[in-house]
Amino acid sequence: MVPMIENKTQFEVPVWDGQKTGWFYDHRLNRERINRHVKGKRVLDICSYAGGWGVQAANAGAQQVTCVDVSKQALNWVENNAQLNGVADNVTCIQGDAFTVMEKLIEEGQLFDVVILDPPAFIPKRKDHSHLDNHVNNIILLDPNGDFAGIFRPPFDISRLSLTYQSVTN
Repeated sequence: MVPMIENKTQFEVPVWDGQKTGWFYDHRLNRERINRHVKGKRVLDICSYAGGWGVQAANAGAQQVTCVDVSKQALNWVENNAQLNGVADNVTCIQGDAFTVMEKLIEEGQLFDVVILDPPAFIPKRKDHSHLDNHVNNIILLDPNGDFAGIFRPPFDISRLSLTYQSVTN
């Protein structure tokens, strides 16, 4: 693990044991932009990995962050990084398949103000992205008064998204 700070949030990054470089630097600015809009909000971070989105959201003042990942190791990294920043009480981790967990959250009636889905590159061809889109379009977890829902596929610059930081219900 290598210590680092991104957007005023401390992390221990799994450089040797993690995916690719262990950290996805291409989303640094995207995470910074989201952080400006999470204070007091309920955030759902799907495919959390080491908590780049979720832990930063908690550190930026999110009331509650739920991090979902299929990997127990990844969620251990999330918990560790939340503790490093003193936000462990605001971060909940759920281990499981992203789509299964989202369906369960819907059944429970859970809604979130901000929903972030940053999947790994498990869909290699752009033409196959519709498979992911079909699943996401059928799973609505964003509160009707929510602020933002984002799907990020590397490389993706959130500043190009037309709904950036506007209510998706408007």
